[in-house]
Amino acid sequence: MKYIFLDTNIFYNNWHLKNANFKFLFNYIENTNSILLMSDLVCEEVENIRNRELEAIVSILKQEVKKSNKLNSYSIEFDFDKLNEEKYDFKDLISEKAYTVNFIPYESIPQNDVVKRALRRIRPFQEEEKGYRDTLIWLSFISYLSKNKIENEVIFITNNNNDFYNKTNSDFHADLKSDIENLNLKCKIKTYNSLYDFINSNVDKDEHDITETELFDRHLNEIDDELESEAIDFINNISESRFKEILEKNDLRTFPHINSLINHSIELIEGVEDPEILSYKKISENDVYVSFRYNLRICILRFTTPSFDYNTNRQQIDKVYHEIESDENLTTFCSYVRTYLDVSFEYNLEDMQIAGYNIETIDFK
Repeated sequence: MKYIFLDTNIFYNNWHLKNANFKFLFNYIENTNSILLMSDLVCEEVENIRNRELEAIVSILKQEVKKSNKLNSYSIEFDFDKLNEEKYDFKDLISEKAYTVNFIPYESIPQNDVVKRALRRIRPFQEEEKGYRDTLIWLSFISYLSKNKIENEVIFITNNNNDFYNKTNSDFHADLKSDIENLNLKCKIKTYNSLYDFINSNVDKDEHDITETELFDRHLNEIDDELESEAIDFINNISESRFKEILEKNDLRTFPHINSLINHSIELIEGVEDPEILSYKKISENDVYVSFRYNLRICILRFTTPSFDYNTNRQQIDKVYHEIESDENLTTFCSYVRTYLDVSFEYNLEDMQIAGYNIETIDFK
């Protein structure tokens, strides 16, 4: 798990977070249980810059429409209000996109600390006291890390090199290193010049091309029928010796007095419950290897044993099992169970089919 901090400039011209780098970032955050850190001030800056740019475009368009109406004998009608119909709330947008995001307030940063840094030109401040907002962002960021005792790796991404980094590389400026040392931060902060650099250095694009939530909600949530039939077919085709081993190793419930198993079968009454992806990995453009857990709520396990075994343990078997039928050679009886399964299979994202289904563990309760 990582903490990932994004500066304002990372969002320029990506106001709706739709490019490929943001897709991989958000998938990576969800798949690795990482946390996106967003300064409240960064959110306000992004929103203000986007709105200012839109206002500027509207102003230019109005002037151009006036010019065109002077050049033509007819007037062009344009509804400029439509350009402002969409409500743009960046905090809502980033909250919707990111699986986990923590917002960092800046109101509690003492202004006397900010003034001292401005007077002494301590980064991010530079000449002419430029760097006020960057200073608030920085101080609130390291304060968050200190107060929350963050020890995991923290990623800091900005292309504002002049204010935060050394001139020769992408490491923090000495002033900022001093801030980190003075707070005795336990976490390692790794710096990047751009989101692209971070994605290329850290994100396996095949692995994070799809999130667990997307895989489940859009695909695996719709395959209950296949999971049921595959499980029933698999169990019914297990050899008697293998099935007897499964019963003997069963942790949730015992199946006494099955000494010699001649035949077995399972019948489904009620189907899939509690489906859960344990792990997954893309193995080609459209194929995903999936490790999956689920249970079949009510099943009937039927056993066939020699009647000699039944007659020997008749009283005990009659207490434990149901639907007992016996002749001089064979006896059948059944048990009602919930079946717990850990399975693996390949899933094709295009044709939405599973292949290579295999049961890794079975437990009956």
